[in-house]
Amino acid sequence: MPLEGSYAVWNNRGGSGKTNLTYHLAIKYAYRNPDKTVLVVDMCPQADLSHAFLGRKKSLNMFAFLLNV
Repeated sequence: MPLEGSYAVWNNRGGSGKTNLTYHLAIKYAYRNPDKTVLVVDMCPQADLSHAFLGRKKSLNMFAFLLNV
């Protein structure tokens, strides 16, 4: 079953504002839809979006957990 209201933000070029745009879209959507769950998946190796939401230390621990390190 496809996810209703799914969005993808992608651009091959660095510094184009992907992280900033995704962060603000997710926050605004969650604010306007408090009854919905918002899932943000950070596929970037730099994990900048994860750092923005979780902080650097927690996101590194989560990455290690997901990799089962």
